[in-house]
Amino acid sequence: MNTHIKATLVVISAMTISAHGTVAPYTSDANTLMLYNFDQGSGAYTNSGTKGAAFDLDDNGGATGRSGGTSGGFGASAFTGFGTSFDVLNSGNGVYNSATTADGGGAFASGASAATQADYQGADGAFTWEALINLSNGTQSQNIISRDNTTATRGANFFINSSSGDTVLRFSDPTGTALSGTVTAFAPQTGPHAYANNEWFHVAVTYDGNAGVTNNGKFYWTRLDSGVTEANLLSEFTFIGDLPTGSVGSAYVGSLGRNPFRSNVKGLVDEVRISDIARGAGDFVFIPETSTYSMAFGIGAVFLVALRRFYRK
Repeated sequence: MNTHIKATLVVISAMTISAHGTVAPYTSDANTLMLYNFDQGSGAYTNSGTKGAAFDLDDNGGATGRSGGTSGGFGASAFTGFGTSFDVLNSGNGVYNSATTADGGGAFASGASAATQADYQGADGAFTWEALINLSNGTQSQNIISRDNTTATRGANFFINSSSGDTVLRFSDPTGTALSGTVTAFAPQTGPHAYANNEWFHVAVTYDGNAGVTNNGKFYWTRLDSGVTEANLLSEFTFIGDLPTGSVGSAYVGSLGRNPFRSNVKGLVDEVRISDIARGAGDFVFIPETSTYSMAFGIGAVFLVALRRFYRK
């Protein structure tokens, strides 16, 4: 018996997948109440959220708009691909929306068109407040989104402060209804999301509407150019109740809406979005790029297939 062996060499290429992310400006969706891209050159910053033009951020220097300062905040540089931003540092103060009247001192007072907290959250109390920030320093009190005022119906504040020279993200409910005190979380000091002056970061605070449930609130802090595919969860905390819907006041961007205005952001603000849900880590500006395949050509596996033929004489 003769046996002939035919050997076939099969080479399989090894593939590795490199997953990394990019960033992109927001477009409004059904859960977006207010969205400010800050790409207008003058006049007003348009709200492209579902609440519409009544919540535009005016810049007319009158009863609604920026309190003091100049128009120097318009058209500031932004992160690549994000158009322009709002320069709070060089504008004098922040901007606020025309849905709320203002008293002579600049503080917010109740009026027929005044907005309440119900305009800034979902029917179940859930919300997300977020922004992109670029600070010249992170060691002073700086209000990102504020609904505080000098009246008895004070609203919530989302702001930066410092502790022993470190940058701290904070959220407060002056009424004490939703939180027993100001919640805080230190910004990272090391690693890919470490705070640095004059760099862009995404910051967000969320509440899922389930009052009293442990860790129903979250802080996110993420360096914009970190290459991640979702936001970095900084900390979790617990809301004991919803923010009171009756508190009157505008959402003031870049400053504290009190008399006098103060605690301005020391730098740039962009992509401010207020939503009626608690958005998750994958629902922010960070998006995965199309997966990159790196072909590592070589022998990934070698199979020797023996085909035997039997011939009998």
